[in-house]
Amino acid sequence: MTDERSLHPLILNEASWEVPEAEFAQLSGKRHRYALVIPVINEGERIRRQLRALADLAPSLDVIVADGGSTDGSLDLDFLEGCGVRALLVKRGPGRLSAQLRMAYAWALQEGYEAIVTVDGNGKDGLDALPRFIEALEAGVDYVQGSRYRKGGKAINTPLDRKIAGRLIHAPLLSFAAGQWFTDTTNGFRGYSRRYLLDPRVAPFRERFDRYNLLFYLSLRAGQLGYKSKEVPVTRSYPAGEKPPTKISGFSGRVSMMSELLRCTLGGCTPPGSPPFSGRGYDSFGADASLLGLKLLLVLTGIFIVVTRLLPLVYPHDPWLDEAMLMANLPLPDLSALFEPLPLFEQAAPLGYLVLVNAVTLLFPEDPALALRCLSVLASLVAAWMLYLMLRRLMAGYAAVLAFALVCLSSFAVVYSVEIKQYIFEFLAAILMMHAAIRLLQDGKTKNIYAFIAAGVVSILISFTAPIVIAAVGIGLGVQAWVMRWAIGSCKERGGSGPVAIALALGFLALVFLLVYFGYVRPATEIQLSAFAEIYDRGILAVPPRSLEEIEVWYRFPEFAFTNIAGAWMEAAGQVTSIGPDVVVLLFVVSLILGLIEALRRFVFLPVASVTAALAVFVLSVVGLLPITVERHFAFMVPFLGVIVGLGLFRCIFWLTMGGVGRAALAARACLTLLFVAAIGAAAVSQATNLARQEVSPLIAYIKAHNENNAPVWLYYGAQPAMRVIAPEGLEQIGLVSHASSPTGWVWKHRVYPETVNSDSYLEAFRDTLHGLPEVWLLFSHHLPIEYEGLFILFGIAEEEVGNCREVLADVGTLLLKCG
Repeated sequence: MTDERSLHPLILNEASWEVPEAEFAQLSGKRHRYALVIPVINEGERIRRQLRALADLAPSLDVIVADGGSTDGSLDLDFLEGCGVRALLVKRGPGRLSAQLRMAYAWALQEGYEAIVTVDGNGKDGLDALPRFIEALEAGVDYVQGSRYRKGGKAINTPLDRKIAGRLIHAPLLSFAAGQWFTDTTNGFRGYSRRYLLDPRVAPFRERFDRYNLLFYLSLRAGQLGYKSKEVPVTRSYPAGEKPPTKISGFSGRVSMMSELLRCTLGGCTPPGSPPFSGRGYDSFGADASLLGLKLLLVLTGIFIVVTRLLPLVYPHDPWLDEAMLMANLPLPDLSALFEPLPLFEQAAPLGYLVLVNAVTLLFPEDPALALRCLSVLASLVAAWMLYLMLRRLMAGYAAVLAFALVCLSSFAVVYSVEIKQYIFEFLAAILMMHAAIRLLQDGKTKNIYAFIAAGVVSILISFTAPIVIAAVGIGLGVQAWVMRWAIGSCKERGGSGPVAIALALGFLALVFLLVYFGYVRPATEIQLSAFAEIYDRGILAVPPRSLEEIEVWYRFPEFAFTNIAGAWMEAAGQVTSIGPDVVVLLFVVSLILGLIEALRRFVFLPVASVTAALAVFVLSVVGLLPITVERHFAFMVPFLGVIVGLGLFRCIFWLTMGGVGRAALAARACLTLLFVAAIGAAAVSQATNLARQEVSPLIAYIKAHNENNAPVWLYYGAQPAMRVIAPEGLEQIGLVSHASSPTGWVWKHRVYPETVNSDSYLEAFRDTLHGLPEVWLLFSHHLPIEYEGLFILFGIAEEEVGNCREVLADVGTLLLKCG
């Protein structure tokens, strides 16, 4: 029986540490820098044999026995003193193994030990491995894990169920959460540095650690915070022919331990000061970044963003394609026109965006094109700022800078930042919803619920793809909130929002969307689809094309969808590098896969929302509810995937530098990150200086100066006719070809779905419009190399009907022919 008369109450100097009530007996003074903590309860002769073996080995460690309340008399003070034990601590308060360890670690740290090694008191571990732990700790390792499966280690008589559970469940889960591979995380033979245990982001002295979860938590938190970890070989031997010595018994005990394991890996053990996602790894990347280096990279990225937004404004050019069609409808005659298809060409645009562009057009009538481009630039800069704020909440370090650069300097972001269309607002809506969702998760205050609802309403008004984004974010929110609530349990450490509040917010947004949808989106887009039936195979979002009998629907997902998403970074990168697009796509795919893994380790919300959005695009396209024909329809996916790819890129950089923590490794990671940001920025600048431009004005001026016979002029504009904004006067000389007879509709469609086109009707309509005319001017705008074959067909028809066609003038992306 323990000599109670020599035990004294354990009093700690750190009042914030939550340590069970305990008593201690100090048997000798401090002799070494490191302590060896042995948790034990009723181990009888096993602990006595172990302590005698330790006395014979005489390691450079002070031995501390952490008793959980033994009643077998094995921890007699005279015996302990004879074995060289420095102190006995006896837990009197509640809790099991983790409570014993909190008690012993707190006392050891208060005594000034620089590191603590722990070994079980049941005699299963080979004590000859202790020098390896000391060597690793002296080399600067912060977490040393003993492994019987490492080369040099031995696993003797390990029960099959424990081997399967440890190697196939326990170790993979903790390795995944830690971001570093471990082979034997069930092994209690391990060591911790003082700085690791005292880091406030670790905070091991909390009451929630009462059974086995402290061991799980300390295994994964080191990797999350960027501390150096290492496995060393050990021997673990179970007695042959005997019941394994363990305190975990029965089915319920194993289920309880598995529950604790899952809660730890899902972030339920992280301290209150950590962001309330899964509580994983965002800090590890922060440990790689010096404050000065991080600020320099952010400044460099910001410069690239500003340059790519302002450069295209320096070189004014005519509106092109969709830009000209939109401007041909502005300003609208009255407020009621906002709720109808645009007067010319029956276009549909998001309601809120139409309000903005009309206001800008009325405020700046002298140069509306430049003003509308500036509106897109402003939306782009707001999106960049919101993304920066989101990433500050989501993660830290160079990974955040890479994600920031990948999103804001993507080909999509650069092109649509200066285009007179709503696509950059689709981009902004995605970032706005992601940022609002993250704030809601981190702090469930009423103001953040209202902010989330407001973000959803704004997104619905400025984006046709808002329902996809809201649905994706909503599912991500629900999964993350459930994970947080389950992992944290009854511990009220964080203020994240619960599923009920999220469901109510999403329900309100669904109501707003239905009102906007039935009041504006559906009627406007149905009219547009009817007018442009020859071009569109599918309807705008949530407009069932099957209700429009005149529209042919193709039930298939475009094969080039994934390539177009990758093209957000591939297209520009190829302009400034010698690597081919295949290599860029491969890098994108590898980074995407690694980024998904990294994101799952950190916050379930992001990968769940991203995958949901991608699946929504696929499903809606298959059932015919979404027009996926060109790259711009994927713009809203870039913020989702860009953050994930940024995480994956940094993981690649981390591996390339062997995960080192020394100055050389940190400098190498900083240099590689700088190289990537510089490459992405250079590609974006190159993209900005090479944006497609339409210079139709010189050709119109030439026609007016040389059309002595007042011959009719036909303009064929890429996919759709648009002329009024370019030449509002003299329209009597310009023949706007109705879309039913527009051959370029066929050309545009031909390059997307070559096997599904019946071109005869288009070509015959074109022939009819030219028949019997003595002279015709043909102005082709926004023609691309891929369309040349179709243009030659049109030239042939024009020559057959009117006479010889000759090229009169060509400019950027335009071609003027005179026939007859």
